[in-house]
Amino acid sequence: MRLLILLLTISISSLSVCAQTSLEELHSSISYHSDIVANAALESSRLKANKMLVNDLESFFDQENSFDVDFGEDVWLSVKSPDAKDWRIITWELKKDEAGSEFYGYIQMNDGSVVLLKDHSDDMDDVEYLSLDASYWYGALYYNMIEQADTDGDKYFILLGYDHHDKFTNRKIADVLTFKDGQPIFGKEIFNGTEEDSTSVLSRLFIEYGSDANVSLNYNPALGLIVFDHLIGRMGQLPGQGPTYYPDGSYCGYKPAEDGTWKYVDKLYDQISATAPRPKPVLGKKNKKDLFGKKN
Repeated sequence: MRLLILLLTISISSLSVCAQTSLEELHSSISYHSDIVANAALESSRLKANKMLVNDLESFFDQENSFDVDFGEDVWLSVKSPDAKDWRIITWELKKDEAGSEFYGYIQMNDGSVVLLKDHSDDMDDVEYLSLDASYWYGALYYNMIEQADTDGDKYFILLGYDHHDKFTNRKIADVLTFKDGQPIFGKEIFNGTEEDSTSVLSRLFIEYGSDANVSLNYNPALGLIVFDHLIGRMGQLPGQGPTYYPDGSYCGYKPAEDGTWKYVDKLYDQISATAPRPKPVLGKKNKKDLFGKKN
């Protein structure tokens, strides 16, 4: 009997060690393949590594207690979590040489369930007004998240993301994530007013601009505002680019209102100071960090 108990104990311990080793190995593989996807010069290398990365992540999610594993800074993925740490959203970009980028994403819940996000951004029109589910997601690489609540106390999350659309055009987006019956919904009518129409109600903010321009869209905690560059149309500077949009040096924004929505603010710099305020940059030479917060 003692021998049987000893063997059972050893077997259980071995299984635990194997599971832990498997998580560690998968984490290492995720780090390796995500690095190639983000940084490899050859598109063929990025494509191959991306397939391996998807397999790595799906195997990782299948492991017990995988939610408790912190991906850390050595993984080239964007990972955002709410204050409650009861779920996390994982996104990344697959760059294409000629066709812009594809985006991949998952939402992992603390109960072990996982939701796959399927990028259909190239198929969408009137993006600002759409309500989308996980199977029809506007794909982006999320670099910041703002946690808010409406007047009923229901939480929503503003996801600030980047989309390298094509060789001439980049996009930035402020999407809104809510959950209904445990399933993610993207888009919520909380943005009131635009430069063109003060009565417009948008489900997300959508900024398109020339790929050779530096355009900001971020949350400024000191001001309590979502701040972005004001854009004007002009002829692009890249061969074959055509008309596009560039920042003119002024800033606009959205400020939170008592009813749980966000109100458009024009000419933000006139209301704050003589100098246009800049939110803390996601990318910048001073801090030498990329979209993932990694030091260059």
